Amino acid sequence: MNNLQRRSHLGLHEMAQLVKFFKQLESVLLLMSTISRRLCVFCRNNNETFEVYSSHKLKDELGRVTCPVLRKLVCPLCNATGDKAHTPRYCKRNTSEFPAKTLANKF
Repeated sequence: MNNLQRRSHLGLHEMAQLVKFFKQLESVLLLMSTISRRLCVFCRNNNETFEVYSSHKLKDELGRVTCPVLRKLVCPLCNATGDKAHTPRYCKRNTSEFPAKTLANKF
């Protein structure tokens, strides 16, 4: 066995460390997956703290808005609020005649 072949084989200690690393990685990835399913993108994009945007989801499984901040907004284009709340940017009535900068001034 040449020097390169010896280096490619892991000893028991290295294998144990590798197994430990992968178990820790699995735990971290599982935690991140759980947290990401419970993030509110609206609050995160509005620079709320991690505590705020990780405390709720933007929408529930049925597509209803659950974010308490977004639920209070009233779309100036269609008056949607509550379960159907959205910003003008995501309004179905938003066309090219309503540029985003103009819409921002309506709030």
